[in-house]
Amino acid sequence: MEEKIVISHRRNNREVILRPEKKGLKAIIKRRGGMQTVVVNRIVDNSRIIIKVSLIAAALLCVIMLMLHTMMNIFPYAIALDGNEICYVRGECGVEQTYNKLFEMYTPEDTEFKAVNIEGRISYERKDITQVDRTEITSAGTAAEALKVAFETAQEPVVVKIASTRTKLVKYTPEPKYVKDKKLLAGETKVKKKGRAGKQKVTTTYHSVNGKIKSHSITGRQIVDNGKPAVVRKGTLGLPEGADWKTFDGDPIFKNGKELSITAKQYLGAPYKYGGYSLAHGIDCVQFVRQMYAKYGISLPNSHRGLQHSGVGVKYKNAKKGDIICYGNHVGIYVGNGKMVNAVHKGVSISRVKPGRIKAVRRVVK
Repeated sequence: MEEKIVISHRRNNREVILRPEKKGLKAIIKRRGGMQTVVVNRIVDNSRIIIKVSLIAAALLCVIMLMLHTMMNIFPYAIALDGNEICYVRGECGVEQTYNKLFEMYTPEDTEFKAVNIEGRISYERKDITQVDRTEITSAGTAAEALKVAFETAQEPVVVKIASTRTKLVKYTPEPKYVKDKKLLAGETKVKKKGRAGKQKVTTTYHSVNGKIKSHSITGRQIVDNGKPAVVRKGTLGLPEGADWKTFDGDPIFKNGKELSITAKQYLGAPYKYGGYSLAHGIDCVQFVRQMYAKYGISLPNSHRGLQHSGVGVKYKNAKKGDIICYGNHVGIYVGNGKMVNAVHKGVSISRVKPGRIKAVRRVVK
């Protein structure tokens, strides 16, 4: 037992604490004028005793629990199918290990076992040491194999239903941030600023019967990297009344020529090609007019003559944006201020209208 030694010494009516030269009931202290004996008080530190006792008690408890665990694992356990004993393993740990290995055999590859349903047809029971021959006690792996054979050869085969999961790290695309663009068609989009893809963990749950997958579904998503959303411009031209420009993905509707003229200007610089149909690789004047109207759901004739008789005729002085300007062998879309957008040899461009060449000005009304 460790003790603290404290010496009390009265001097001039006050107590002085002195350190003794050695432990004992008395200590000799040198001072002027001779020797003086002072009393040594022994003070026992009870807190240390309590700690030691607690540690010993905890150690004893651990030993007892270990002994009980060992004793439980000494006993053999019988695992039965429909009440018929199939195999024997040592201890409840052996039973648990056997079940785990058995269900792993029925779990689809690359998935993690989660739950099983075998309709309560297997059970286990602790046996007395004298009831089972030591040679009959097998490892968990061997016991699992024996149970699997018993499942498949039983008079009524066992149906093993397993639920398992697989988690993969996959690409995650954050929802873009939309900004309104009054020069694009409703539903049409253009990326203003590229985003960055993130990552997410996707968990898929599989339902299998006797090892064969019958169904699967995504049961969990966890975003581990949010990425960065792209900024996307989204059009409003031809947006139906009451529709949300952010979510609209249908066909634009024709409201007036003003919107159509705005759309036509977006293709300035597109290449020209006689008889061409492609805004990217080459287009002629007739097809350019037809395709601009087609974007708003309006079908026009496929010839100069046909366009000269489309819609209703108006005088050039009353022309509005979106009207079709028809020459003898050329057509364009009026954009106001005496100008039109048309496909010519240098490509789609804005040209000044030549009134003397006009054969007709047609207004498409829907």
